[in-house]
Amino acid sequence: MIRSLLLGAACALIAAPAFAQCHDEGRDEPLWNAADQYFDADVMAQARHDVLHHSGATKHSMVMLDRFEWQDADGETALKWEGGVWTGGDINRLVMNFKGAYLPDDDSFDGGEVELLYSRAATRYFNVQTGLRHEFGPDETQGVIGIEGLAPYWFEVNAHAYLGGEAGAAIEAELEYEILFTQRLILQPVVETRFAFGDAPTLDQGTGFTDVEAGLRLRYEIRRQFAPYVGISWERKLGETATIARSMGDEVEETALLAGVRLWF
Repeated sequence: MIRSLLLGAACALIAAPAFAQCHDEGRDEPLWNAADQYFDADVMAQARHDVLHHSGATKHSMVMLDRFEWQDADGETALKWEGGVWTGGDINRLVMNFKGAYLPDDDSFDGGEVELLYSRAATRYFNVQTGLRHEFGPDETQGVIGIEGLAPYWFEVNAHAYLGGEAGAAIEAELEYEILFTQRLILQPVVETRFAFGDAPTLDQGTGFTDVEAGLRLRYEIRRQFAPYVGISWERKLGETATIARSMGDEVEETALLAGVRLWF
């Protein structure tokens, strides 16, 4: 009912100028809306404000815990999480992203990061973002600039450049897709990779592509806001970074089974 009323109001606003111009030829300027003939200017100003407010000028907020999962890779377990919070309108938003991991076998946290970004809609499907990222292992802060959005054929794309800190300049990109078996049973493939523009010996990082991660998560949305899932994740170090890992006796490839939950409100 409310949607019908709003649609009717929008159609009336679009059609009104032509109607007013045809029925009030004596005015120097056509009326913006036929209702101007019958209501005071302050009443019409409030009405226009209300229409614009309820047709896209509202402010919203959202908290998304996209991944909260338990991983098991050949007996080595980890609790990982990734999500974000945003507030704002359709054009301008303030965004905070976060991710981290806890290793129960070592009783320690494995890195983690927080991003604080200003996001602005650049096109109908893409946002431009800029801000800062702070990493907790190593403890450093970097500048961020990038894009996020929906590419043709419904691919979700994130690509950001990071500048500064010991890691130097790098680009991180992520590509997601959703395959709907039903309206509630959804398979989500995801691929992430990173490219570094310079060596970082203290971080065991080489120049070029440093790593790639691919995952499959099958979730069931009991409610839209609550969806448990199971899946598999595969990670591999690449190029010079993989060579450094082998020289230190570290594994360059890892496959993990996972189970978790996706939440938003």
